[in-house]
Amino acid sequence: MVFFEAKMKKLFVLLFNLIFISILCSVSVFAEEVEQVLYNAPDEIKGVIVTPGDEFADEAGQSEETVKAQIDKIISNMIDYELNTVYLNLQNRDGVIYKSDYYPMYTSFDALQYFTDKAKENDIFVYGIINPCYAVADNILYDYGYLNSNIINQAAENIAEIVKNYELDAVLIEGYYNSITESSFEQYKMYSAGMGFEQWINESATSLIKTLSDTVEKNAPEIQFGLVCDSVWANSSTTEKGSATSSDFEMYTDGFVDLFNILDSSNVKTILVDLPGAIANKQIPFKSTLKWWKNTAKEYGADVAALIYNSKLSSDETGWASPDQVLQQLIAMREVDAKGAVFASYEHLEKNPDGHTDLLVRFYKDQIKVQDILTTLTVSRPEKLVYSTYEPN
Repeated sequence: MVFFEAKMKKLFVLLFNLIFISILCSVSVFAEEVEQVLYNAPDEIKGVIVTPGDEFADEAGQSEETVKAQIDKIISNMIDYELNTVYLNLQNRDGVIYKSDYYPMYTSFDALQYFTDKAKENDIFVYGIINPCYAVADNILYDYGYLNSNIINQAAENIAEIVKNYELDAVLIEGYYNSITESSFEQYKMYSAGMGFEQWINESATSLIKTLSDTVEKNAPEIQFGLVCDSVWANSSTTEKGSATSSDFEMYTDGFVDLFNILDSSNVKTILVDLPGAIANKQIPFKSTLKWWKNTAKEYGADVAALIYNSKLSSDETGWASPDQVLQQLIAMREVDAKGAVFASYEHLEKNPDGHTDLLVRFYKDQIKVQDILTTLTVSRPEKLVYSTYEPN
């Protein structure tokens, strides 16, 4: 009887432990699910770049009412153009459009707050773009052209100020390259703390981006953190991890950007890739280059959108004479399953030369057959150049 009681006691303890472990696992899974952040983002980005001084507040000293009317028009036009995301530059060389402890304001009021409010009212996503490495001299903003620990710390304070005060859906940074110049070498001597020059210059961009990513995640985890990137990180001839391109400029060798280390150490969620070439560009093929970025980013949980230069339509540049070049790029973007497209020129959309914007709107409304765009028309030389006929016409 004693043996039976001891057996039952052990069985009870074992059963209790199993139940306890099961509860712990459930709590752990639940905690992980709670920690997952749901970002605000469209299913497909249909965006446009907007810059203060160009698309709005285009003249010095404009009244608040005038600038607000310009912003209202931009939002209204975006709706007409079937666009859902504005990539808003938060600064220009004359200042910023938000309240800042670091930079002078370019507009006479908080234009960023007004822009985000109007965008949200119309279901338009706002992705802010900033260069966090700007300095102020004679009331003008300029790019340092190099990185150091002081610049990185100031950039972190600036981006914290933005994400805590404004309801952006994403914030992307540009201007994070660290080229080899006389100025950057001087910064190395002052701030490297005994590190070798090559190691210091290669780690500077990584340090900046990781610091800013951590800052956004700490202060506003619901806001996506992202990068604006040039077309080519590296050619495959430079490194086997590179793309099948032959670009003169490479982020890896010219900007000292260790992309894979950055994506591994930072919480990058969205990337805008600058793709100024046409589909037929041989040095930087549009489709395969975008596919390289999409596949690379996907491994780290990030999405990729293509920056399309719609202002080049009907120009003499190779591949852009065709009025449907932008549509071809949109089709290619969807074929590689990228997140979407962003148009570099709002002005071109507004002017609608040769009906280019009308064509774009029809495409987004699914009123154009993809096969019609992809069909290539050719003119062949006839076998005979002279024909005889007995018909009067």
